[in-house]
Amino acid sequence: MWTQKGWALCLAVTVLSGCVVGDEDGKLVILQAQPLSESCQISTGREFSLSRGVIDMAMGTDYTLNLLVQNNMRGINDIKGFAPGDARLDTTTVRLTRATVEYRALDQISVSFPDQLRVPLSSPVEPNGLSAFGVEILTPAMVQDLRTSPEFIIRGADGEVRPARTAVSLLVNVTVEGETLDGKSVGSNEFTFPLTVCNGCLVSVPPDAVSVEAGLQPNCLRIDGEEIETPADLCSPGQDAAVDCRLCTLLAVDDFARQLCQPPF
Repeated sequence: MWTQKGWALCLAVTVLSGCVVGDEDGKLVILQAQPLSESCQISTGREFSLSRGVIDMAMGTDYTLNLLVQNNMRGINDIKGFAPGDARLDTTTVRLTRATVEYRALDQISVSFPDQLRVPLSSPVEPNGLSAFGVEILTPAMVQDLRTSPEFIIRGADGEVRPARTAVSLLVNVTVEGETLDGKSVGSNEFTFPLTVCNGCLVSVPPDAVSVEAGLQPNCLRIDGEEIETPADLCSPGQDAAVDCRLCTLLAVDDFARQLCQPPF
């Protein structure tokens, strides 16, 4: 559950980066949010972390937060210096069972989020070990509700409806739970992650994306038969990474969202 102390601590530190609330030396600790590698894998290394997330609803249909979790429990073999075969039952490996997600909107928004979102997990974490896995913190249904909310829609005087190029900020609180092999429950600290939900903010317009007939400024209207290849590191379109506007037209969720692939004129 959200605590006033936890919220105040994260807000006092910053709303621009992930925040760990609680005892980092606890039995089960969420250490950080993980960026995906160039091969779209989740690393267990701590060299890089993701300080905040962005989902562009022009291309993205959900948002998955990748977490790095550490099991600080020590096994009896480690404590007593026993050989591996001396202990009959491993009581310190944790089998993660679920993540609990809660939300706080930092901007005015008409969408109602659930009090809690519970996401099933199935990932073992060895004693003194690390585990990295994804948690879907914005489901497709939630993103669709946001996409069609008044904050993201413009209604013109002539009755025309188009997507609004706007953004809202959320704080997402995540905890994980699990069980040891002998049935004891183990819970983690709270991890707070800033998340921006936007329309068109991850669409980039390269200087060569120009149709001279439409003007000299980059306008992403050039059509010359050149195929724009999808970058190998574009793992989740609309999530965290900028996308060429010419690719956006192929990746847009529908014709309505495709309007956001062109720069505003």
